[in-house]
Amino acid sequence: IGLTIKWDNEFIRYEDKPKTIMQLTQFEALNLFNECLNSVENSKPDRNEDLKRWRKWKRLNQRLQTVAAIINLELKDWYFEADQEKLLIKPLAAKYHFKRLFNKANKVILMSATIKPNIAEKLGIEKREYDYYEVANPWPSPMRLVHDLNCPRMNFSCPDEDKDLQALKIASVLKPDKSGVIHVSSKAQAYDLSNRLFELGCETWYPENGLGTDEQLREWYDARRPGLYCIAWSFHEGVDLGGDDICIVAKVPYKSISNNYERAVMDYDKVAYKQNAAYLIEQAAGRTRRGKKEHYGNSKQVYIADGSWVSLKSWLSKEFKKAIRRYNASME
Repeated sequence: IGLTIKWDNEFIRYEDKPKTIMQLTQFEALNLFNECLNSVENSKPDRNEDLKRWRKWKRLNQRLQTVAAIINLELKDWYFEADQEKLLIKPLAAKYHFKRLFNKANKVILMSATIKPNIAEKLGIEKREYDYYEVANPWPSPMRLVHDLNCPRMNFSCPDEDKDLQALKIASVLKPDKSGVIHVSSKAQAYDLSNRLFELGCETWYPENGLGTDEQLREWYDARRPGLYCIAWSFHEGVDLGGDDICIVAKVPYKSISNNYERAVMDYDKVAYKQNAAYLIEQAAGRTRRGKKEHYGNSKQVYIADGSWVSLKSWLSKEFKKAIRRYNASME
C-alpha cells in the first residue's frame, strides 16, 4: 500500500516540479495527487491500437484508484512528499499493509514472545475480532537473568568518556573461552565500539560483505571461535544465536529517524516508537537462549550496556523486568 509517482511517467503530464524535497500538507498533497489522477485518466491509450501500453496504463490507474479510495477517508494516516523526480505517498500506520495481506483470511493467528493486544489494534484488528492468550515463561527469572552493567545512556550526543566507560564494562564480562554477540543499532556504532574494545585487548568481528541478515549470520558462523565477539546491527530478531554464550545489548534499538518519513512515523505514534524499541531489547536478549535446558542458569549470560533502557520500563514485559538485575560478578 502506498505509491510513488515519477514525473517522467509516460501517462503523467506535470511540469511544475518541486526544486527540493518538500513535505506536503494534506491539502497540497491531495491537489497534486488529483492532478496526477486526472492526467492518467486523460492519457488512456486505445486498447485496440496498443494492448501492451494499455495494460501498463491500467495497472497504474488501478493503483491510483486504490490509494485514492483510502487517503480521502483517512488523511491523517498518510505521509506525502515531493521532489524533482517523484511524488511519494506512504501510510503511517501498519494496518493498511496488514489488511491488504490478510483481510480475506477466515482466521489469523499472531504468535510472538513479546506481542501484546495493542499490536493487534495497530494492525486494524478490533477487540471483538481477537482473543489474547499469554503463555508464561517455563524458566523462572533466576534461571534467565539479564545483568544491567550500569552504563551511561548511549545516545548520539554522549561524550567519549561515556563510550570509553561502556567499552570498559563490556570488556570486563567478555571471556577468552566464550563467544558472543554485542547488539548495536548501526554500522557506525559497531565500528566505534570495535575500536574501543580493541584498545582494551578484546577481539571483535563485524560483517563487512554480507548482504542482508541471513548472509551476515552465515559469515558470523564461519568466523565464530572462542574469544571472538560479533558486533552486529541486524541480529535483534529472527536469528538463532544458540551457539553463542554471551549476549550484550549495547544500544537501545530505537528505529532510525534519519529521513522525513521515519520522523513522521515517530510523530504519528510516539508510543509505538518506544514499544518497538522495548520489543527489540527483549528479542535481542533472547537470541542465545533457545529453549534448551542447558541454555539457562549460568550457561548463557545476557547483559544490557545502555542506561537508556530505564526509560522503556513501562513498555517492557513483566517477565523481562523481573529478570533484570544490577550486575554483580559474584552472580555469574
